[in-house]
Amino acid sequence: MHDVRCFSCNKAIGHLYAPFESYSDPKKGFDELGIVRVCCRRMILSRSHHVDEIAPRHSNRKRDLDENGTSLDAFCEGSRTVSCD
Repeated sequence: MHDVRCFSCNKAIGHLYAPFESYSDPKKGFDELGIVRVCCRRMILSRSHHVDEIAPRHSNRKRDLDENGTSLDAFCEGSRTVSCD
């Protein structure tokens, strides 16, 4: 699910998500689709799968799920333990 309009300027951007997916370079996609406003670019780039491509997680970060399926992100550095007593 994606947003139909930009939150800041209210420009209709819903029809631009699918064509944007075909570009491997985000800048080229923005330029060719005519998305010039920073707020509209933010709306498209802030979708969760784009964020993971642009700013991947650190390689030393461990991702686990708890018993409810909630994601728990934690750095795994050293052997320091903290008691919760």
